[in-house]
Amino acid sequence: MSTFAELSMIVRRSTGNIGIDVAQVLREGENEFIKETKITEQTASVTTDENFFTLPADYLRAIRIEWNDTPLVPAPKNAYVDLRDAGGSLITGTPTYYWISDGGVQLLPSPTESGIITLLYIRFNNDTDSASPIIHSQWHSSLVYYAVKEILGYKEDLKVSDEKKILRNEKKWNESIQNAKTVRLIDQIESMDDMEDSAMRQTDPLSGYDGYSQLSV
Repeated sequence: MSTFAELSMIVRRSTGNIGIDVAQVLREGENEFIKETKITEQTASVTTDENFFTLPADYLRAIRIEWNDTPLVPAPKNAYVDLRDAGGSLITGTPTYYWISDGGVQLLPSPTESGIITLLYIRFNNDTDSASPIIHSQWHSSLVYYAVKEILGYKEDLKVSDEKKILRNEKKWNESIQNAKTVRLIDQIESMDDMEDSAMRQTDPLSGYDGYSQLSV
């Protein structure tokens, strides 16, 4: 596990100190990585008798939503769904549908008694004070690639060597994205099939590195 401070040192060795907050660029790279790969997951649960559940601050996209361990179905798109009966009262019962709007999860019907909403979701790293990335350490080098290409792009007097370095790190960044997507796809297939054979899992694409000292950026 590397910290943002350690990753920043690697980036500075490659880019020099040009007055840019390297840690901030690394954080931006992490969230770009998460958006592209959907690779970080988190579970949030709450007991409630309300029909509205506020999304966590680090929410990006829902994977699954459950009511008392029973998966809910997304409300049909482009279809009118009544929340209230003809008398204006909320329709109640056991929730079977959900949709996401106004920063929260809306349940339909509205629950008649308390239950547990469980949300499995893709999350951002929105903690600007966190010491380390939330993505798995095998992908930390990706953030270095991202930061190097982005920071060098700010330089006004680019040398030929800088341009080559930008292209090299752009390529490595894209390759990391594709590798992470492959890992996630394999994990999803194994989860659906309830397979236990670990040999089918993607091996660490950085297994050839002896620490980040050997990263070529």
